[in-house]
Amino acid sequence: MLEGASGGLRPTAPQVTVPPDERSAIAVAMAWSYRVMAVSLEMVVPGMLGYVVDRWIGTGFLLAAVGFFGGMSLAIWHLLLMTRGDEKRPSSNEGAEGMKKP
Repeated sequence: MLEGASGGLRPTAPQVTVPPDERSAIAVAMAWSYRVMAVSLEMVVPGMLGYVVDRWIGTGFLLAAVGFFGGMSLAIWHLLLMTRGDEKRPSSNEGAEGMKKP
């Protein structure tokens, strides 16, 4: 593991492979459509609720702006979590710890 191609004692980088997605194309498309809808709702719903509360208590556009800013922050955070989760998902021939099954 420590011997490089030139025979020296250099550490070699481990192989990184992305496991294949064994679901059908329609299943992958449906999963992504649900993710996109969830992120879209996370962006819009807090702002709309802020708008309704603004109209109800008469505070102008303050809570709507806070809601839209908070919703956008929540959506960006959720997008980052989704992309990390896709990279870590094991394939069906790996166990829960990411180890190959015998």
